[in-house]
Amino acid sequence: MGRAKEWMEIEGETLVARTARIVGSVAGTVVVAARAGQALPALPSGVVTVHDTVADAGPLAGMAAGLAALRERGCRAAVVAACDYPRLAEAFLLKLIEWLGEDAGVVPHDGERMHPLIAVYRIEAGEVAARLLAGGERRVGRLVEDIGARIVPAEELRAAGAELRALCNVNEPSDWGVRLEN
Repeated sequence: MGRAKEWMEIEGETLVARTARIVGSVAGTVVVAARAGQALPALPSGVVTVHDTVADAGPLAGMAAGLAALRERGCRAAVVAACDYPRLAEAFLLKLIEWLGEDAGVVPHDGERMHPLIAVYRIEAGEVAARLLAGGERRVGRLVEDIGARIVPAEELRAAGAELRALCNVNEPSDWGVRLEN
């Protein structure tokens, strides 16, 4: 992207603050995970910041740190939402939470790929993430496999009225203008 995504702005908010606000609308506690030493923009009041305990291990390390922090606060499940999903919506997250039921996790699939970084997980997934990291694993997809998370296909998302545009993430400068218009 040329600059850190969390600092990019949309509709007057940084991506990380926007994500924290939306997650906070459906969750009692919001935790933002960052790399050690990573500067973050201002976050909504009450947001807890934690740092990855495994350096340079990507999103799986952030999930492990965030889920551990939520476990310490007595949470039983967590919404995981990366900040590079600028069209994330409260209604979409509520649908994922509703579908959790007895599953270990609920991960949407847009028809092309699954989105494990905009999903809901039981808090025990943090222990599995920590174990995977200790073994050298870095792929969040492996966590999804190991816990047996429910993958919700695009057809089921659409049938339930979930807007798939919530799964549009920005990874390249060209995504910023084009993908956000759709």
